[in-house]
Amino acid sequence: MFGIAEEKLEGYELDTKPTFNFKFEEDTDWPTFFIEQLLQSILSTPLIVLETLSTVQIQKRNEEQHDFESIDGNTPVPLYFKRLEGWNVADSAKTIIDSEQEGWASLFKGNLTQGLFQSLYKLIQPTIEESVNDFFDVYEDVNPYTMVFSHIFTGTLLSPLELVRTRIIVQSNNHKRKKYYGPFHALFLIAQEERQSPHSSILSTFYSVKQLIPTALVYTISPLIRYGSVCFIEQELGLDTTFSPVFYKLAQICCLGVESLVMAPIELARKRLQAQRLDATTATTQQSLDSCIETCDRPYTGILDVLISVVKEEGPRKKGKSKNISQQDWQSVYGNVEQEKESNWKTLVGYGQGLTSLYRGFWPRYFSSLILFVSEEITKEDW
Repeated sequence: MFGIAEEKLEGYELDTKPTFNFKFEEDTDWPTFFIEQLLQSILSTPLIVLETLSTVQIQKRNEEQHDFESIDGNTPVPLYFKRLEGWNVADSAKTIIDSEQEGWASLFKGNLTQGLFQSLYKLIQPTIEESVNDFFDVYEDVNPYTMVFSHIFTGTLLSPLELVRTRIIVQSNNHKRKKYYGPFHALFLIAQEERQSPHSSILSTFYSVKQLIPTALVYTISPLIRYGSVCFIEQELGLDTTFSPVFYKLAQICCLGVESLVMAPIELARKRLQAQRLDATTATTQQSLDSCIETCDRPYTGILDVLISVVKEEGPRKKGKSKNISQQDWQSVYGNVEQEKESNWKTLVGYGQGLTSLYRGFWPRYFSSLILFVSEEITKEDW
């Protein structure tokens, strides 16, 4: 079960995260390496932006949202995007491009942060895994325990960069409302403004429990799914990269879809927590920036709070229906039995719509992982 050859995991992208294995040699071409990471981030960033905005955006189903406001008293302009439906990637992209306040450049918000994160991840994760294997005398090519540990350690260490990436994406791109002007500027402002108390350290600010729990979940579940997928493809399906490369890659693509499906609700909750102030429970406002989308107006207490609130409150807008006179007369005679049944049914339907809202970021996430998967397949032979 655990005797998987290391090369089987090469090029198998961890969603918006780096590949499982990247071995550095003495003759590694570092300029080429960093250029490839930058190009990969350019390709994947628009989809990461769509995923982030569609999942962080609050979409209440029982009340009208204020999709349009005015920045100044002279010319009313859209302050927020209209609802971004993650199921329709092209329509969401068009909404952003056509926005008066954002435009096509907004599809590349966070590109520098994504490239930096991706490069550092590839530098750190394999080094940690190899060091732990050497320390414990692990001779397997890929040991699931040390592999998962290395991903948790690296993901947790670099989680402030993901926090910054989410903030940069969510903030308005309008120069009058823009707050963060790059990853390092964002890190500095967050460390300065969002401490729980004057005595809180920078580490306790960025690595709070509310941020660490979803991060640990992401970097535990995703590598395990990826590892289990390889085992399933090889041992249960009997596929091999040498004798059936096409079917092997198709199976990997299907497994990417399963992984994206499992991770979508967790990433939704994680990004919403990242978008709020780190001291949201004590601050007067839940958000430290002007966003391009409507966000939750109360502080989330954790990942479960996010998931429950989405299921209970969000989904397609509720369409009101006026009753005619005959319906009102009938109810006045026979009571409100049918009305109660209808109310119960609407509640169940609402919860169902809330469950589907947890997967608004599925398609952007899946397409992003496909792009990174293909790009790794193209470039891995160069290493």
